[in-house]
Amino acid sequence: MVSGVLNVDSEEMAMRALEKANLTVLSLRRGFKLPDRQQFVARYLPSLVRIKRSDVINFTRDLATLLESGISLNASLDILERQTRKAAFREVLAAVRTDLETGNSLSVSFGRHEGVFSNFYVRMIRVGEEVGKLPEVLHQLVTHLEKQEAIQRKIKSGMTYPIFVLLLAAVSVFVMVTFVLPNLSGLFKEFGSDMPMMGRIVMSVGDFFGANMKFILIGVALVVGVVVWYLRKPEGRERVSGWFLKIPMLGDVSLKNGLAQICRSLAVLIGSGVPLTEALYLTIETTGNPTLRRSLSAVHTEVNAGQSLSDSIAADPVFPVLVSQMVAVGESTGKLDTNLDSVADFYEADASRATEGVLQWIGPIMIIGVGLVVGTVAITLFSSIYSASGMLK
Repeated sequence: MVSGVLNVDSEEMAMRALEKANLTVLSLRRGFKLPDRQQFVARYLPSLVRIKRSDVINFTRDLATLLESGISLNASLDILERQTRKAAFREVLAAVRTDLETGNSLSVSFGRHEGVFSNFYVRMIRVGEEVGKLPEVLHQLVTHLEKQEAIQRKIKSGMTYPIFVLLLAAVSVFVMVTFVLPNLSGLFKEFGSDMPMMGRIVMSVGDFFGANMKFILIGVALVVGVVVWYLRKPEGRERVSGWFLKIPMLGDVSLKNGLAQICRSLAVLIGSGVPLTEALYLTIETTGNPTLRRSLSAVHTEVNAGQSLSDSIAADPVFPVLVSQMVAVGESTGKLDTNLDSVADFYEADASRATEGVLQWIGPIMIIGVGLVVGTVAITLFSSIYSASGMLK
């Protein structure tokens, strides 16, 4: 008698496999296979295995260093594949290396992994291959990606503490309204007395939310669903983006970050030899702000029609005068990429200062608001306790 486990998709497949092996089946039952560690993490903890921008930055920097050292492209990718700890990225690099071995170029191989390498990244790699300056282009990409990463990291770090305070306050208010105040209310009823006015108001608010929580959650879900549906529409995203740019301070930060990204992308692409019209098209593809994307598309159309870049930019009110003037000087001197790089540096520094200013305001405002809410509930709680202790006497 033989017993064992078959890794097949159905009982019929198991029966056929056993019959081919000249075995008589006495008992057959479906088993349960636990997922391996990588599958479990990928399914339930995707943030741990997702390929992040920082992974691409480190890979790009290391690849540039290896190529500058005289190591061949295939050998460099093999080294980086073996030293990469993240399994998902290792699989991507293995696929890229396989594509190279079959005769494809590096840009084509990267282009098959759109979720990891953007269109901008792939086009820059193609430029480096065409002009024979792949290590230099890789270093330019590292600089470009690092600056984008630094801005996002600064925003996330600045918002961490206020969000933590907000969540802590929400939990505190929930505990006091749900558990503490109802017990005090029962104590007042036993003595035939009423809670203080502030306590009754807070209790009424808590009772309202408790009694109508189902309808409140349905309403919130509907509102969120409508907002998500609207934001998925191109006109919805563009309209919301336009509204956001008009918000004091926040809109200014968003506009400056977007302008810095546009100017930096154009500078890198034009400096690498990409034609202006194609550089504009690729920059449109990598621009996240719908309002700036629409304006840049209009500029692209006018440049295709024969207008100069500076005149096309000057005709759109979204772009500040500084941008059009610097572009005009760059066109007249033949140093367009250098001037765009300078504009990008200016707006990156300006956006960084503006971001710090916004974060300095958001933190205190959130803390003051949370303090008012928690303070009101705390005062209600202590006044109710004080009144209850007076009745006990």
